[in-house]
Amino acid sequence: MVKDHDFKQILSTDISLISLSNLVNFIVSDKNYSVAVCNVNSLVAADKSSEFNKLLNSFDFRVADGMPLVWYLRLRKHKQERLNGAKIFHNVIKTGIDKNLTHYFLGSSDDVLTKMKKNLYKKYPQVIIDGTWAPPLADVKTITEQVRLKRDEIEKSDVLWVGLGMPKQEELISMIEDFNISKIGVGAVFEWVAETKKQAPVVVQKIGFEWLFRLLTEPKRLWKRYFFDFIYLLQFPFNYRKKM
Repeated sequence: MVKDHDFKQILSTDISLISLSNLVNFIVSDKNYSVAVCNVNSLVAADKSSEFNKLLNSFDFRVADGMPLVWYLRLRKHKQERLNGAKIFHNVIKTGIDKNLTHYFLGSSDDVLTKMKKNLYKKYPQVIIDGTWAPPLADVKTITEQVRLKRDEIEKSDVLWVGLGMPKQEELISMIEDFNISKIGVGAVFEWVAETKKQAPVVVQKIGFEWLFRLLTEPKRLWKRYFFDFIYLLQFPFNYRKKM
């Protein structure tokens, strides 16, 4: 685990206090960092499960994606910027071009990966993509067994991007922590880059309402999660004061 940056605990997870530029520099300069992009849902899941909490806190970087996390850190006098998966993804790829950084993409579907590669080559003509793999629908243990069979192929790259959604992508990354490659879980970023799923407009992201955009586009899937996770998170400041 990386020790040369600060952390701030939110619920049971130690969130990295780090700028985008510093995070990108770590990733493009070394081959073995793990990054978990954390939102309210992942922190609530970790607070409810000691096993997942231990797993999440084993990552080298646990960065604040969700704006509620960023707002809380700012209230605690930490000038933390939001580090969402898409921002990390594009900045690592762009910065890595001059360093001949190579990439492997794991997750989603063959159709999404094909469209994503096409759009990436269009936006970054010099990007080096070593390989892609869309695993079958299966539990994380089965997927991990298949990933291990591809170890030599995957380790030829510098960065492994995993788009399986939370918590599956974090569990997979934890199970292959011995792979000599940086590993980053990025959720729906593959679909956004492939343009098979809409990402919130930049102005909506900047004012902190991407969660509302996603809720309006996928209400049946997200309303319960958002409602109960936010209620759970709201208890944290009061519990924090009790411990003081």
